[in-house]
Order: sequence, then structure tokens, then C-alpha cells
Amino acid sequence: MPTRFIKESCRTSKNLQACSDFAERLFWRLLTTADDFGRCLACPSIVRGVCFPHHEKLKLEQVQKGLMELRDNDLLVLYCVGDRDYAEF
Repeated sequence: MPTRFIKESCRTSKNLQACSDFAERLFWRLLTTADDFGRCLACPSIVRGVCFPHHEKLKLEQVQKGLMELRDNDLLVLYCVGDRDYAEF
């Protein structure tokens, strides 16, 4: 597991501030799944299972919307390789 250093500047990030509460929560949870290169799987069902394991009622559509919101606020790059969805911080 890579070591993460979270800087104080996250509190003043305009990109994070522009996100909904759910998208920001998703950002922090997804960050803990990233590898040393800042990449992680971004398939909504995998993200839901890894980031929100105890939220059985959370809909895949909400996770997908959160991922898109993070992308739209320049916090993630989303891409596909073959049939796999990935995110890069």
C-alpha cells in the first residue's frame, strides 16, 4: 500500500469545493485504492464494493455520476483499456 501525504491545500481546492458531498467523499475513498502511479479501477460496481462496502443501497448510477463529477472538475482522468475502466489522479 503506497503512503499518501495529504496537503493542507486540499481544504482550499476550488476543484474539490465544486463537487457535491458524495463526489468529495468518493474522491477520498478512491484515493486510498490508487497504486503508486495514481491509477485505480473505475468500474462503478468495483468502486462501490471497494469504496463503500457497507452501503448496499448505494446505486451504481450514483457512483457513475460521482466519477463523472470528479472527472468534470479535473480531479480524475477516466479511460478504458480493453473492457476495463480506469481512473488516474
